[in-house]
Amino acid sequence: MKSKLTLAIVGCTLLTLLNPGIVTAQSRNIGTNRQPRTCPSRTAPTSGAIGAKQAAIYAACDRESGGYQNNFSTQFMDILNLQVSKPRRVSSNDSRIFSNIDITKPAYDLQGSVVHYMCHTIGGGHPAGGNCTVSRVPESVGVCVQNTFGKWSCNMSYYTPKPEYQMPPPQ
Repeated sequence: MKSKLTLAIVGCTLLTLLNPGIVTAQSRNIGTNRQPRTCPSRTAPTSGAIGAKQAAIYAACDRESGGYQNNFSTQFMDILNLQVSKPRRVSSNDSRIFSNIDITKPAYDLQGSVVHYMCHTIGGGHPAGGNCTVSRVPESVGVCVQNTFGKWSCNMSYYTPKPEYQMPPPQ
């Protein structure tokens, strides 16, 4: 029994050290059990075009766990009806968004619907059930590229001139 408890403590400690963002997100009270997505691997597909399903996963991971979190807010992104363009050459605009782009690999434009949530920790002016700002973007655009290590990154815009304030978090 004592060895199992010791292993559990060591395991939790290692998890905290190796991935502090997940533990931080779980400890914040934002009114949902949903956790920010993480992408354990970003190498699929290793050849050919990226598909809509994979692009949506990478775009959500990049937004939700890509360094956009802080001690007071957590972001979530739902991507619907995503379409992926034919391959095109990497442009200078792509280089402004991403670093270490492999310019020998094509970029893929994205279009679809995005629902973006910026949720704040409950308290301090952010009531339960009304602690999120929601941006609904029915015609969002974005792009997917590969870096020089073969890892994919995708980005979708979520700006809207009419965000909805004091909304509940996603479930």
